[in-house]
Amino acid sequence: MTVEKLKKFGFTLYESRLLDSLLTLGTASVRELVQHSKVPKNKSYESLAKLEEKKMVETIPITPRKYKISNTAVFSDIISEKKKEVLSLEKDLVDIKERMESPIQEFKDFFTVIRGRRFIQEKLRNEALTAKKEILSIHGLNKLLPVNIRNVKKVMDAGVKVKFIAPVHKDNLHVVRAWKKIGCEIKVYDKGAFGKNMPRFSIVDNSSVRITLGFPEVEGDENYMSLFADSPSLAIMFKTYFMSMWNKLKTFEEETKK
Repeated sequence: MTVEKLKKFGFTLYESRLLDSLLTLGTASVRELVQHSKVPKNKSYESLAKLEEKKMVETIPITPRKYKISNTAVFSDIISEKKKEVLSLEKDLVDIKERMESPIQEFKDFFTVIRGRRFIQEKLRNEALTAKKEILSIHGLNKLLPVNIRNVKKVMDAGVKVKFIAPVHKDNLHVVRAWKKIGCEIKVYDKGAFGKNMPRFSIVDNSSVRITLGFPEVEGDENYMSLFADSPSLAIMFKTYFMSMWNKLKTFEEETKK
């Protein structure tokens, strides 16, 4: 029982056994401590040295060398430190509760946040299959993603209308044409009219929104972040923004005729 109590003060099992033996024996040699505590001899030397460092035991300068507990005030010091830790934990708990109850936390819970470009693409792939009427999206079309294209074509075959706004350049021309091939309407993003940092977002069925933060705001695919929200009011706001851009942009066919 005493060993378990000593462990609560932060002593190791071996240290606790040795202290328990010293409390019983008063003074003892290493041989006597090994016999009483059942701590291996090599571990006894190691643990006694650590207890000396902690000023819990001291040696008696006789032959053979013996040990005794030197300073019970160390226990009071340990209790004082633990009280400080408890007080610190109580303060941390108050902070945690305040953060959990704050409006900011409620706002965060409103969104689903996904980090990493690959995981965002997987989420978009699945989101496309939920569409019943319309998908509006503004993004880079930088990579050819066959599964995403197949999923969008599947809902388009069921009557879903799809509109994309995207930059068009020699590096992504094959991607744009692949989306055009399945029937997507595409207009070309105009940096001169709307700025060089193109926003990236999607609206599905006037009910859900995806907003993505990527390059150049963040570097590295693993740091891309998307916020997904099921919010008709937010969807309408972003759709209004999307359509204001859409109505001022040229189609893919008009732009590539230049």
